[in-house]
Amino acid sequence: MPRAVVLNSASKASTTGGTFADTLTANSGDTLTIPNLQSGQGKIVSMWGIDSASVAEIALTDGRVESVHDPQYGVRFNLPATAGGGAGKNYALPMVTPPNEIDVFTGDTLAFTVT
Repeated sequence: MPRAVVLNSASKASTTGGTFADTLTANSGDTLTIPNLQSGQGKIVSMWGIDSASVAEIALTDGRVESVHDPQYGVRFNLPATAGGGAGKNYALPMVTPPNEIDVFTGDTLAFTVT
């Protein structure tokens, strides 16, 4: 059976600030829970993010150590606000690109916390 590509998005319109004080939620129609996969395992092969107002730090966490290796702090990403011309621009910055990937497993729920 060929591989499926699933695209989900999570966001928050305004953050309150503070160290990982805000959690992104899945946009309408999307979910951050990994669906039932035939093999039980999948991969995040591409991920991008945007913060149009300030520098952002994002922590992707999952309770399964086989996925993020650190269920408390997860995999962290930094998104500069000034890349390519300054704050207020609307474009996405790569967070995960091939050949890098993150393993995910059926039934896991990913959490994105942001600073």
